[in-house]
Amino acid sequence: FENTSITDMQDSGEGLELKCKNAQGDWELGVDYVIFAIGRVPQADFVSRRLQEISSKLESEGLLYFVGDVRNDIYRQSTIAVGDGIRAAMRICRILESDN
Repeated sequence: FENTSITDMQDSGEGLELKCKNAQGDWELGVDYVIFAIGRVPQADFVSRRLQEISSKLESEGLLYFVGDVRNDIYRQSTIAVGDGIRAAMRICRILESDN
């Protein structure tokens, strides 16, 4: 539920009872689990214009790896980002091992 705040969370005995608030008002929701996602918009403003211009070339040469929200379009979940990071680290390790 976008733009919704959880104002309280209680054990209902059969799960969790969330008290929520958004522009439409206050409401309650019974749930079994709560999973949070923060930052739904990819953030790549730290990448310089020059790096943006040559990023495709560097990626194809294995010299640059983007992971997480800047790589996976709508698949921005933290576990996917962690997997991307591990994959990138393993590829870098393989490159370094082959250089020795």
